[in-house]
Amino acid sequence: LRSRGVAILYISHRLSDLKRVADRAIVLRDGQLVGEFGARQLPEAVEAMLGQALDTHVYEPRTAGREVLTLRAAKITPHKKAFDLTLHEGEVVVLTGLLGAGKTEIAEVLFGLREPAAGTLQLDGIDWQPESPRQAIHSGVFFAAEDRASQSLIADFSLRRTLTLPFLERFTRGGFIRNRAEAAAVEAQVAALGIKTAGIDVPMSALSGGNQQKVVLGRWLLGDGRVLILDEPFQGVDVRARREIGQLLRDSAGGRATLVICADVDEALEIADRILLVRNHAVVAEYSRAGLSRATLVAALAGVEVTVPTIHATPRSRASA
Repeated sequence: LRSRGVAILYISHRLSDLKRVADRAIVLRDGQLVGEFGARQLPEAVEAMLGQALDTHVYEPRTAGREVLTLRAAKITPHKKAFDLTLHEGEVVVLTGLLGAGKTEIAEVLFGLREPAAGTLQLDGIDWQPESPRQAIHSGVFFAAEDRASQSLIADFSLRRTLTLPFLERFTRGGFIRNRAEAAAVEAQVAALGIKTAGIDVPMSALSGGNQQKVVLGRWLLGDGRVLILDEPFQGVDVRARREIGQLLRDSAGGRATLVICADVDEALEIADRILLVRNHAVVAEYSRAGLSRATLVAALAGVEVTVPTIHATPRSRASA
């Protein structure tokens, strides 16, 4: 289109888009024009976007603990390839693949939204098969869906009510909500996650996309979870919020297994300890984040054969311990 003389206005918050397709970048912040930059002025453009310089991100590996969740010989639909999946305590695992590869469908199996065509599932070494999201939540398996607006938020709910909704029993006595206990828990979570808000009773619509996503994350961190599954948690948030949410995930990962669905290569590389490649509704490859290059992962997503050894984490299981 550009070679035909078409003028293109491309709106995005993704830095990878700026690097790959832009000739010029016009940066807005808080409704104001704050700068215009050439395609090679990425650091300057980011600083204008955020109002401050973005710290250099350095990946720090985590030590995987015991197995929390295992899926063996699983098939999402009868005619798909069988695959295995293992999640360990303390690590962040990313499911990545092209759109339509079947990443969300795998998460739905783990959360009781979809029945697998084949396979066995274990949670903390015990055979387990959730029949509903309610049962999954009761077992400590939590899931935040991709579409925040329609699947994680309720119209006109406040920040307080949104954050405590799945665990309202904790704040209820005799059929009545204990407002002080609820408010104390919400305020503590708002402070811990750095949620920017005028108060805990403001409607969710008053929050930015990044702060809404922090509320969705904070909701599940209120519970005593064994597995946290997040489907595209960085959708609709800027690079600073992405860094903050990613760091929150990694900092809080110690007592659980964390599974994040990410189609964006840069996001996957930023937060993962292991990356699982999904193709045609099955996990077809596994990579350790340490030493994994962007070019290798992009080639794998595109279906180009690359020579990267599959890694198998071998922490002590509960049985062997």
